[in-house]
Amino acid sequence: EYVAIAKEAQGASWGYTNIGIANVEEGNLNVRALPSKNGKLVGKMPKNAAGEVLEVIDAEATVDGKTVTEKWAHIKSGEVEGYVSMDYLLTGPDAKLKANDLVRTVAVVNVDALNVRDEASEESKVLTQVPKDAELDYVETVEDWIKIELDDQEAYVSAEYVTVKEKLDTAVTMTEL
Repeated sequence: EYVAIAKEAQGASWGYTNIGIANVEEGNLNVRALPSKNGKLVGKMPKNAAGEVLEVIDAEATVDGKTVTEKWAHIKSGEVEGYVSMDYLLTGPDAKLKANDLVRTVAVVNVDALNVRDEASEESKVLTQVPKDAELDYVETVEDWIKIELDDQEAYVSAEYVTVKEKLDTAVTMTEL
């Protein structure tokens, strides 16, 4: 019975089972290969980006000649997996509450190229085309059309060719930066 409940709860928070939110004043939270401030950078979590907390560990470090214990989280966020300081990561109920404020709805393109139109009609002017897997800012569903915001302009795409879902921002790899 408990296993069934656990499986049902898995990924219940926007695809995360144990969500962590980057809690930095500005800039990015460094994601490192090792649980140490000297660990190689493998990515960065922008302010308010989300990740799955895989485990929390204690790591010893030397600060001003003294040995101290620091808490680190082993996380997976987007294509990045590594360690972040728990000093800058919201977890537990605080992270879920913050995520509720941060989640956004997107329309993800599921065809090779999708026409973005001026109005909700196949006869309407094509403003541009967007590639597969592009994430468009969702506004509302209008019958068989999805109203989106593109470059501060409202436009439409056919609902048949997108998947509407909620999402949180994630970390970026050093290569993507």
